[in-house]
Amino acid sequence: MKKTIAVVTSLAAAVSMIAACGGDEEADGGVATADSLQTVDVTATDFSFTPGKLIANIGDPLELVLTNAGNAPHTFTIDEFAVDAEVAAGEETTVSITPSDSGEFTYYCRFHRNQGMEGSITVSGAGGAGDSNPTESPSDDGYYGY
Repeated sequence: MKKTIAVVTSLAAAVSMIAACGGDEEADGGVATADSLQTVDVTATDFSFTPGKLIANIGDPLELVLTNAGNAPHTFTIDEFAVDAEVAAGEETTVSITPSDSGEFTYYCRFHRNQGMEGSITVSGAGGAGDSNPTESPSDDGYYGY
């Protein structure tokens, strides 16, 4: 009986500690707060990126998890941010950026840009609380909310 009480007490303490560590998420479904890194999955196929449009705020860090679901090697290149990552077929890599300028910037595959393999990232405003509620646009397969 004493062992059961000790186990239950330990479990209750562990659950309390886990709940206390969850302070970085909002109560509305786990949306990350402005002071945390935003992560977006970007998939390269032969010959396009999904999503094809991204939106970010100046100063907000953005982590792009690049997956090559195609049969050929691809790159993820953004000239203005000095990003040029190669991803072999069936592989994955991560690129981190923190935009410092506003505007619309093109990301593309150096190998297949002539076949139309490119997308865009629109950077606006200043980063901060209230600007980071990631949502995806169902109409144009873009990623919005940074």
